[in-house]
Amino acid sequence: MGVLRVKVAGQWIDIPSGGSSGVAGPQGPPGPTAVSADAGNTAMLGSDGLIFIPAGSSQSYIHQEPVPALVWTITHPLTFMPGVTIVDGSGVQTEGQVRYLSPTQIEITFTNPQAGQAFLS
Repeated sequence: MGVLRVKVAGQWIDIPSGGSSGVAGPQGPPGPTAVSADAGNTAMLGSDGLIFIPAGSSQSYIHQEPVPALVWTITHPLTFMPGVTIVDGSGVQTEGQVRYLSPTQIEITFTNPQAGQAFLS
């Protein structure tokens, strides 16, 4: 039997996968409605847990940086100053210095040129 490790509300939870762990308990309350991954949504697993961004969501924005650069300047349509998660060209979550230039513009500076994506939400 394997274990799936997920981070929920800042805490890591181990979920047994496969096999049987005994008698099932009572049914819990309904959870949130899931959005299909086939609908063009984006999901990634980073050091902070699973990050899921629905396609076309007005509460998120994905910036693509295909060519490695020391500084990424991102102009986004969000109506708030979003949190930023950075993923390098290999799909690994990485860090850079994030600076908010204006309510709709962010600058990310790296120690080495990076290509990849910035997930804003």
